[in-house]
Amino acid sequence: FYLLQYLGIASSEIPGEDAFAVTRNISRAITEREGERFFLWAHYIDPHLPRISESRFEHQVAGRTLSPHRRRFLNSLRASVNVCKNQQEHDDITLMYDAEIAKVDAAIAELWKFLEESGRSEDTALIITADHGEELFEHRRFWHDARFYEPLLHIPCLIYAPAAAPAGRDSRLASSLDIAPTISELLGIPAPKLYAGASLIDTEKEGRDFIIAQAECDKSGNIFLDNLLSKNKGGKREGVFRHAIRSRRYKYIWNETEGTEEIYELAHDAAEERNDSALLEMPEAGNLKKTLHAFRAAQKAGVKDKEEAYMRYFFTA
Repeated sequence: FYLLQYLGIASSEIPGEDAFAVTRNISRAITEREGERFFLWAHYIDPHLPRISESRFEHQVAGRTLSPHRRRFLNSLRASVNVCKNQQEHDDITLMYDAEIAKVDAAIAELWKFLEESGRSEDTALIITADHGEELFEHRRFWHDARFYEPLLHIPCLIYAPAAAPAGRDSRLASSLDIAPTISELLGIPAPKLYAGASLIDTEKEGRDFIIAQAECDKSGNIFLDNLLSKNKGGKREGVFRHAIRSRRYKYIWNETEGTEEIYELAHDAAEERNDSALLEMPEAGNLKKTLHAFRAAQKAGVKDKEEAYMRYFFTA
C-alpha cells in the first residue's frame, strides 16, 4: 500500500483505498500510459485487519449479514488474536474475512472488464497472488504471523498470459520467489542472478522436490520487516528464527531459537493436527529435516558479520 501511495495510485487514507478504488486507480494509471509498455504492481488491502466487510458481500458468501455493532465488537477482539470464546465468534469473524475476499474478487472482475473493453486483455499479462494467507483459528490463533501452517502458506497464484502458456492447472510445488523470474520471462528479459526462484511459465519443466519458508520474528511471532538490521535497546538483535520445509507428502517445521520441531504427513493430515515425531523415522521426512538443517548451516557459514548474515538470510532464503 505504501508503495502505491508513493506512486500516487492510492490515497493516504487509513487503512487504505478499498478494492474498487484501487481498481479505478489502476485503470487510470494504465490509461495514462496509452501505447507504452508498463509494469504495475498493486495491493488490494481489504482482507486485513480491521475487518471492514459489507452486507452485500456477507450475504453473497453466507446468506446472512452482521450488524455494524457486531462488526465493531469482533474487530475489538483483534487485540487478543489468540482468543475465540465460542463457535459463533469464529463463524462471524470467518464471515467477515470471506466477505472481504469476495469484495476483492469483484474488484478484480472490474479490472478484467476494463482490460477487455479497452482492448488490452490480449497483450497484458496478469498475475494474481497473495503475500500470505490467514489463520482463522485452525491452530488456535487468528491473524498472520511467522508460523508455517497451510492456511498461511497455501496462497493462490493465477497467471493469465495466453501468448506464453496454455490454460491449465499446475500442480508443481511453487514459491513466492518464483513470481519475479516469471515476470522476467513474460517480459523477455534475463532474470537477475540474485533471483532465487524459477519461472513458472514452462509447465513441462519438472517441479521441485521441496520448498523452504523462513522468517525472523519476535517471541510473539511478529515478523521483522521495518528495518532488517535494527537492534534492540541493548544493541543486540534478539530475533526468533523459524523455518519450514515441505514436500508433497510431509512438512517439517523447526524453531531454531527455541529448539522445537513439528512434522506432519500432509497426504493424510491436511489440517496439520497430528504432530508425530515418529514420522521423522520415515526416509523422506527424515531427509527433509536433514536438508533444512544443512541449508540453514550453509546460510550461516562464512559470513563476516551479523549484518551480512541478516542480509543473506532474508535475500537468499
